Amino acid sequence: MVEAMAAPEAPSSEERNPERGALTGLSARVAELVREHRSTLVFVNSRRLSERLATAVDDAAGEELALAHHGSVAREKRADIEGRLKRGELRALVATSKSFGLPPSKRSRTQPPTRYA
Repeated sequence: MVEAMAAPEAPSSEERNPERGALTGLSARVAELVREHRSTLVFVNSRRLSERLATAVDDAAGEELALAHHGSVAREKRADIEGRLKRGELRALVATSKSFGLPPSKRSRTQPPTRYA
C-alpha cells in the first residue's frame, strides 16, 4: 500500500537567510535611534549591507529616513545625499567608511554583536 506524503514545507525567509531576521530587528532599533537625533551616520562593512540596511530602516520606519552612501553611488548623487543630510531633509546615511575617505588610522573597529535586539 502506498501512502500519500505531504509536500515538505518551504523554508521561511529567515531559515533561508538568517541574516534577514537579524536585520529586521536591527533596522527597527536603528530607525528608533535615528528618530531620536537630528542626523545619524551608520557605518557598515560593505556596499551591499549599506543598501540592505538603509532599505530595511526605511521599511521599519514606514518613511524615508536613511539612504545608502558608498563608492558605487555616483559622485553627484553622493553630494546630493550629503547635502540633504546637512539641510535636515534626510535623517541618516548608512555608509561604508571608505565612501567618506576615512584613512584606516581614523577608522575604529568594533566587534559586531553576537545577537541583535
